[in-house]
Amino acid sequence: MNRLPKIIALLISLAGLSLWGGSVFAVTCTSTGSGNWTQRNTWGTPVNGCVGAPGGIPGAADDVTIAAATVVNMNDNPGGALSLTINGTANWNQARTTNVGVGGITINAGGDITGAVAGVLTSTGGLTINANLTSTTVTIVLQTIVAQTISGTGSLANLTITGAGVTATNTGTLTVGTALAGTGNLTNGATGTLNIGGTSAIAALTAVANGNTVNYTGVAQTVNPVNYYHLGLSGSGAKTMTGITVIGGDLSISGTATMTGNAAFTVAGALNYASTGATTL
Repeated sequence: MNRLPKIIALLISLAGLSLWGGSVFAVTCTSTGSGNWTQRNTWGTPVNGCVGAPGGIPGAADDVTIAAATVVNMNDNPGGALSLTINGTANWNQARTTNVGVGGITINAGGDITGAVAGVLTSTGGLTINANLTSTTVTIVLQTIVAQTISGTGSLANLTITGAGVTATNTGTLTVGTALAGTGNLTNGATGTLNIGGTSAIAALTAVANGNTVNYTGVAQTVNPVNYYHLGLSGSGAKTMTGITVIGGDLSISGTATMTGNAAFTVAGALNYASTGATTL
């Protein structure tokens, strides 16, 4: 007879666990239509939504895929996701933040991020990008609690890397069109190509790995004052070279780009000067 209260207590405990289980047991949620993040019918039916997710809405423990040909509005996302795969379109029409955990962000060919407001998409699990993103206002932020990897071939407007002393390493071909920023360190790995089309105010840039290339492709840019392996200056306007002392590979200058502010520096490889602009060395 003494066992009955214990059995009842166990059943109550298990019932409580099942109600709370959405934050413990991850499920996979894939968009089945276009709509807001917090609408069940974006992820299934108006009644059930994503089966297994609390309330039918993806949460912070879930792996989320935005399917091709669907548009998910991210502005009312309450809890983010463990991982986010974008095959369709993630859209910000309000200036809100969506957080992605250690599963990271994957943007496949055909995927896109849109939005005319200053939305933010964060990740603690790295970034794989194989698409050219449309939005010029949404920022992807890598919160470098641990070292992260950037891979693939793609472009985005704004990339911020936060976390002093922690590194995100680019192993693919990454184009940042408007602003590269943050308190962290971006390392261009040996297989990495980094194209910077706008400003670069990141706290630390490491670009000395044998074989890597950094290209400044915009207008009148300031080149980060670090050592490089291959360095390319293209686009137009003067590239301010103050603080550049060693280029371990090639220096290539094209378009109408010129150099300014340069003191003595060493080029260990080839000097390829194809610019129609004149530079005095």
